[in-house]
Amino acid sequence: MLLLAGLFMQAFASHHNQDSKPEDSAYMALAGKADSLMQAADWAAAAECYREAMRSEPGNGLNPLLMCNLGMCLNEAGDASGAIIALSDARRMMPSSITAALNRAQVFRSAGMYAEAFADLSDALAIDSTLVEARLIHGMIALRTDSMEIARRDFTILSHLPGEAAHLAAATGNAMLFMALGEYTQAIPPLSTLIEKDPADVDWLSRRALCRLLTADPAGASEDIADAMRFAPEDGELFLYRAMLGKLRFRNEEAKYDARHAITLGIDPDHVEAMLKLVE
Repeated sequence: MLLLAGLFMQAFASHHNQDSKPEDSAYMALAGKADSLMQAADWAAAAECYREAMRSEPGNGLNPLLMCNLGMCLNEAGDASGAIIALSDARRMMPSSITAALNRAQVFRSAGMYAEAFADLSDALAIDSTLVEARLIHGMIALRTDSMEIARRDFTILSHLPGEAAHLAAATGNAMLFMALGEYTQAIPPLSTLIEKDPADVDWLSRRALCRLLTADPAGASEDIADAMRFAPEDGELFLYRAMLGKLRFRNEEAKYDARHAITLGIDPDHVEAMLKLVE
């Protein structure tokens, strides 16, 4: 969203330098005020300024950018349906705009409309195949819908793109893909890459702990669980994993205690029972 505001200000500067007619000033003042309000997170006021600017000059060539910003303001204000309408108008006005496609995809995702988000991301990637975040989200939606080959292709593409962001995105996607496929040994290297980047990330530590539990590496799992518990001492999932570890080590009383504590911390008893069966 801030990127889009920057794009508008660049377009504003170019337009203003080329043609600084007095009648432009009210439109530009309203649009500039809307940008400032948006950056200050005053979403409702920003949305009204964008609308007022577009009403003042319905034929202005910058209106598609304003419409795009309007959609994001409406989404932040909690009006997802209004945001989708505005961003759909923006996409019609500038069908080759990556920003409009990505913004509408973001709104669709926040509304749980994953098929629609996937389509917009596909459009954006057809224009620029090197978009790292869009490629990762595209692959994660594919995972969500069990489209494993699409997900694998997306994460493979990421692994061949330059830069740390692409490297970490590929690791994220592959970790999730291999875990979804039950290929726990293959999931460990990308998880290790992510943990090396952020050793305090409890989610990745707990995921690697589970992979190690399921690949007969109790020592590695114990280390991951202990590290994660330093940052999240009351995480029920971690107590469940420690219960699984205790069972692997034939420390049955410790395992029972940790399993009970996991339940008190909100883990579903059926889930606890099913996970403990995995290490029998």
